Amino acid sequence: MNTLRDTDEGKAKPSVWPVYVMSVVIGLLSLISLAWVWLVPWMAQGYTEYPQYFQQLSPGAHQFAHMMQRLVPYAPLFGLHGLFGIVTAVAAARLRSWGWWCAVIWLAAYSLWHVFLTVNLGIAEVSLTASLVTAAFYGLIIWLLATRRQLFFPAKSKMVTVTGKKRPRYQVVLFVVVPLVLVVVGSAVLVKTVPRNAGEQVWFGMLPEKEQKPEAFEPYLAAHPDDLARREAALVWYSFREPDDQKLKAHTFEMARWHPNSDELFFTNITLFYLDPEYRERVTDVLEAQIEQYTDDHHFFWVLAMTCEHNAIPPKCEQAVDRERWLQYYGLPSDYQIPVEINHERAEKAIAYYRRAIAAAEGEDFYPAFYSEQLADLLMALERYEEALVACEAALPHVEEVSKPGLYLSYATCLREADRIEDARNALQEVIAADHEGFDGGPGHYAAYAYLMLGRIALEQDHDVETASKHLLSAVSVEPCCHTTTQGMPLHLARKLLEAGRYEPVEDFCGTIISKFIKTHRPTEELLEKARSMKAEDQGGEGQTY
Repeated sequence: MNTLRDTDEGKAKPSVWPVYVMSVVIGLLSLISLAWVWLVPWMAQGYTEYPQYFQQLSPGAHQFAHMMQRLVPYAPLFGLHGLFGIVTAVAAARLRSWGWWCAVIWLAAYSLWHVFLTVNLGIAEVSLTASLVTAAFYGLIIWLLATRRQLFFPAKSKMVTVTGKKRPRYQVVLFVVVPLVLVVVGSAVLVKTVPRNAGEQVWFGMLPEKEQKPEAFEPYLAAHPDDLARREAALVWYSFREPDDQKLKAHTFEMARWHPNSDELFFTNITLFYLDPEYRERVTDVLEAQIEQYTDDHHFFWVLAMTCEHNAIPPKCEQAVDRERWLQYYGLPSDYQIPVEINHERAEKAIAYYRRAIAAAEGEDFYPAFYSEQLADLLMALERYEEALVACEAALPHVEEVSKPGLYLSYATCLREADRIEDARNALQEVIAADHEGFDGGPGHYAAYAYLMLGRIALEQDHDVETASKHLLSAVSVEPCCHTTTQGMPLHLARKLLEAGRYEPVEDFCGTIISKFIKTHRPTEELLEKARSMKAEDQGGEGQTY
């Protein structure tokens, strides 16, 4: 173990290993902060693309995902904080006796960073807990080192480094004072450039648990009707936790008045919109009355488009089990009358608002392709494939990797309908290559749907049953994801192959869905039984029941 010797008296000095340990710890935590610069936008994009999926997860996962969305404007601060920590770690290691002061300064900056998050984002429980834990951890280290006289050195040796050489004082300023000033000034500049409402709009999940209950948020909202966090908490409470239609309606109209760009307006009201179409129209009217105030807000037009599109296109319930499952998914009664005709007026409105959302999001990294995919899906449901093709092609040059699978799948569907079969095949290969929606980061439902479409092309265009069967089995070679584990997989290709007498690939396909993706799925179970019955008849034995 290295020791230092006093340059004046030649006395041995205490070991410097505690300073090194502290430097390594600070450096590791700083690297984590740097990693968040990339992790925050990445996780926020995942939440933006699949909000309903996160709503189905545990409350903690939903809260964390939405918190990432709120932190996106502040991602550069993580990087600034991380760089400051690395400089501090180097300073602590090289300046030895000044390492104690470096640690104190870094701890103060770290705690102030969490206080900043608390004040600006309302993440009280997360930030304050992290600050207290961090302060306690470093306080313990400093106390242990101080009581063992590991960091207190004679005044004459304060500038002695681990090499035994004198270190000019300007380097202490370089390592300690300059980074601190950069952090303070840089933070102030970054915060100043963030839109004001980005710091004020706090999601309800980041409120303390006790403030997410009616006895807390109702009195507060009576005095502060524009509070977004508690208004969203109210919507979620009266929609999912303790359903109350009248209170949900009241809070929805208040939300539409104060924050018409909140997506909770739509997602917490989906079931009630089905049950009370007149209420949905009133909410739409309130939103449309504010168009002039939100002409540049693409989130606002997205919410308005989804509200207009709601139930404008009847769901495809080809069999009784499809109808039953659709009703169950949206929490609707068994006697609910599902519309059978398209509401063209509302569909046209939705198309117009999607286009305005795309125009308002021009220059953004993620949203134009995301909105274009939804627009294309709506146009395809209306069988306006040429327009859908234009929407897809306009977004393709700007699509990010996270949006590529969905957009290319829509694009391939349009190409197939336009009889551009080879182009459709190429687009489907793009889907498979870009899909990382599986639970382990591999291909998920997008790739599965692409394989099924390739199989349908092989069967219907090429009359190639063998290739169609291979694509059918490739569809279940993907990883499970939130879609396949809750919805299963489309069965159209499997039914067609069964009609063609290919029971073996259908049996393997359905059996894999049940064992790998979704344990209970009646349509798949029924198709599996049919395949096994055909197999038994063909082999002259008794069919195996599922």
